[in-house]
Amino acid sequence: RLAPRLCRECKAPAEAPPRAEVARLAPRLGQEGGAWRCFAPRGCPACGGTGRRGRVPVAQVGPGVGETLQLDGD
Repeated sequence: RLAPRLCRECKAPAEAPPRAEVARLAPRLGQEGGAWRCFAPRGCPACGGTGRRGRVPVAQVGPGVGETLQLDGD
């Protein structure tokens, strides 16, 4: 999937999610708490006033990914 990317020219700092939400999401994202830097779209001439410019790939990795499947040749 492709998700919209925030415009690098006009993205603005935004309020971080509540601590409870960060604590819930951090292990799933491979991060242990800490300070998150959050940004919000603003809009400028570079992005046509949308606050978004370009797209970024987003992938979901499920269980078993990275494991090698071995088949018996006998």
